[in-house]
Amino acid sequence: MKTKRQLITSTLCVLSLVAALVPSQVLALGSTPVSVVNTTPITVADIDNPAKQPFQITIGPSSSSGNTAAASYTVPSGKRLVIEYYAAQLTQYPQGGYSYVYLVTTAGGSQVYYKIIPPVSTTTTFNQTTRIYADPGTDVQVLVTSSSSIGGAGASVNLSGYFVNVP
Repeated sequence: MKTKRQLITSTLCVLSLVAALVPSQVLALGSTPVSVVNTTPITVADIDNPAKQPFQITIGPSSSSGNTAAASYTVPSGKRLVIEYYAAQLTQYPQGGYSYVYLVTTAGGSQVYYKIIPPVSTTTTFNQTTRIYADPGTDVQVLVTSSSSIGGAGASVNLSGYFVNVP
């Protein structure tokens, strides 16, 4: 009985060792290698990849006689604008006062005024990474308001980001 158990155990050990040393390659009988030949390249693109639809613009509202100036850009139909960065600077300064600069967008039917330059009366440039959306067919507006109409109101605002296709 003991000899029989030793024989079975030895046999199993030898079979395990042989199985571990033999390469395990499975071959299908009757298989044939397949070659794919294509003479026309296939273009692959991610339609929502921002690198494919870049956007940048300078919007510069200006008024030499009033205390408010506005300028705008209309987002193309079928596209949503994603603004990722802005740089803004006053170009006209009120005498004895200060100016605000707003970026106005509409997303999801809601219009929002983003104050991108706080009340200043200097040439300081403000820039910021951000994420601001604008719906198709809506205006992206830059609005400058001054506390004094003497000296006018003006700014230069650079925007960059990308368009996303919308159904």
